[in-house]
Amino acid sequence: MQTHLAQLAEVETRLEQAVGELRVQQSLLCGLDFPECRRPLAMLLGNGLRAYGWLEDQHFGLMRRLAQEPPRH
Repeated sequence: MQTHLAQLAEVETRLEQAVGELRVQQSLLCGLDFPECRRPLAMLLGNGLRAYGWLEDQHFGLMRRLAQEPPRH
């Protein structure tokens, strides 16, 4: 259980970082007037979203495992 809790804390930290990075990337994309730069930034944003989705899957999987573990006294 302790291992899962430690993993969960790490995943939650990484999720917070990912959200912050996605917000920065989104603001860069929205404020950009150069069409030739939009495509690479959109690809970067897409990669960030995929990483965020993977982290969310990890988070929910750990939450399920913790819910299934019997409580220890």
